[in-house]
Amino acid sequence: METCKQNGFFPHDCRHPAILLTLLETCKQNGVNPRHYLIDVLERIQDHPANRLQELLPYHWAPLAQSCGEHASPE
Repeated sequence: METCKQNGFFPHDCRHPAILLTLLETCKQNGVNPRHYLIDVLERIQDHPANRLQELLPYHWAPLAQSCGEHASPE
């Protein structure tokens, strides 16, 4: 990531990896399995109301039983 820094800001090419890494670390800090979280949110976000997107953030997220159960693998 060091090569992406310019004057303390990330250029456009490096924003997406930084956002993803931040999201995954937030999952870990909140005891959420990042893999299950991403699978569930990516399946749900299209039909989720825009005014309730905060519900899909890692610290508010609750999995739908069938969504994560289909993709869950023993870890």
